[in-house]
Amino acid sequence: MEETVVLIEVEKLNYTYASSEKEKVHALKDVSLNIRQGEFVALVGSSGSGKSTFVRHLNGLIKADSGDIRFQGESIYQKKYPISKLRQKVGLVFQYPEHQLFSRSVLADVAFGPRNMGDSKEEAENKAKAALEKVGIGEELFEGSPYELSGGQMRRVAIAGILAMEPEVLVLDEPTAGLDPYVRNQLLNLLKKMQKSGVTILLVSHSMEEVANYADRVVVFNSGRICMDGSPEEVFADKEKIRKAGLEMPQVMEALWQLKEQGIPVHEFTCNEKTAICQIVDIIKKKEA
Repeated sequence: MEETVVLIEVEKLNYTYASSEKEKVHALKDVSLNIRQGEFVALVGSSGSGKSTFVRHLNGLIKADSGDIRFQGESIYQKKYPISKLRQKVGLVFQYPEHQLFSRSVLADVAFGPRNMGDSKEEAENKAKAALEKVGIGEELFEGSPYELSGGQMRRVAIAGILAMEPEVLVLDEPTAGLDPYVRNQLLNLLKKMQKSGVTILLVSHSMEEVANYADRVVVFNSGRICMDGSPEEVFADKEKIRKAGLEMPQVMEALWQLKEQGIPVHEFTCNEKTAICQIVDIIKKKEA
């Protein structure tokens, strides 16, 4: 079996910022984490836990006070490291990315990144068209204004602007905030499709339902530290640690926990809704027998 490649290595990262003239906040405390190629990793934690601060370090937007980050084996803190190339490889999508749209047309907006990296107009537009196709934006919208699109379409165009840079890692900070359930599921399914095509996905989310249904791995931040790291089933099987991190359980796991707390034997804590429902139905049948 082929060994999975580690793309990003984070070692003992520390970061402090001033919240006022006198007070400093230690936002990250000795954070170490490896991200492997092709993973779909969810980063979760209560507000102020450090997860959003952490992802801004990954492409050099913030520089740590101490520690190291290596991308494909090279420290991004070494002298003359090409940060602009790093930002091409590690694309960061902020919350409400549509606020960053600025061009007169959809195509021009998405092509801006490749053009800025030195591609010809034709090369940049070809990359933009491919990225727009990936996010489900049709050719009929290419020459229109991005401001005339729906909220969901605008967000997909903003994400296409990052995809046009052909990143190896896509980092998204609360990308589904403010979207209706249908558009949210469309976007998450798109991210899963990208993962299958080889893109590594890092998703910051407050929704444990999203995390349970889409992520392969969950990393929990609490007070600037990583307190849990494992599959959704492994992480959400520890209800006490989840509670201490200020998080809620996914509904399906919460239902299984309630059964257990009532003395009903639960054989498997799973985030898969179909598997959980089958287990619950089986429990009910045995109880009625």
